[in-house]
Amino acid sequence: VSQSRYAGAKIAKGDIVIQMSDDWTPTRHWDALISNAIGDTTQEKVLAVSDGLRQDKLLCMAIMTQSRLKKQGYMFHPDYQESDGIYSDNEFTERAYAEQVVIEARQIQFKHENPMFNGGQPDEQLKNHNKPEFYEKGKAIYEKRKANNWI
Repeated sequence: VSQSRYAGAKIAKGDIVIQMSDDWTPTRHWDALISNAIGDTTQEKVLAVSDGLRQDKLLCMAIMTQSRLKKQGYMFHPDYQESDGIYSDNEFTERAYAEQVVIEARQIQFKHENPMFNGGQPDEQLKNHNKPEFYEKGKAIYEKRKANNWI
């Protein structure tokens, strides 16, 4: 996860901002499906889609309205840069559900073709991203921020 994961959202101009990695395969007409599911983009909304694998509520792809982005001030809190983004989606998910801005649209599927899930060979970037120390740092950042009411 690069610095752009954090910087790109700040300069996005669209009514809907989407974050995903290069190992996601969208369904046909994904843009129209997302737009139709979100509807009124003037409201704070986060869209919950499926990755075809997860059974929990973790939003591992961030899809949100510009109004939600502006209220938060970021897509993922910058502190998670220290953990290469690990656990940033945990905070994103927890806050979106707690603030009741999630629209469930799990019928929209973006297949997650991560080598960790499909038996492929991870490249060096993926290996680096999944270092145990990043999980430890990310969890510590998450727990500290949660204990401080996300401040």
